[in-house]
Amino acid sequence: MNKVKKYKSITRQISFPQKLMDRVESKAESLGYSLPAYVRYVLTKEIEKQAYPVLDGVVIDEEMVKNLQRGTDEFKHGQTVELKNNKEIKSFVEGLLNEKK
Repeated sequence: MNKVKKYKSITRQISFPQKLMDRVESKAESLGYSLPAYVRYVLTKEIEKQAYPVLDGVVIDEEMVKNLQRGTDEFKHGQTVELKNNKEIKSFVEGLLNEKK
């Protein structure tokens, strides 16, 4: 039996300057959101951005960390290949592409 986790909803009253409210309502409407749904969406996205660090535009999330750890382990166990120039890189990548065919 699947249990659905229920979250408690809390209502807060927030004051907005009129110009900001006009812009927020316009943006919400243009995206097809109600005002409360749009505010929840924007806040959720902002919190998600802060949940993981970003390095040069790349989000360092749990999957990235696992991949980095796996790559480090492969390197330690001699399971990696050193590519010294563009010719070796091109040859290696072409070999990978041919394997998938």
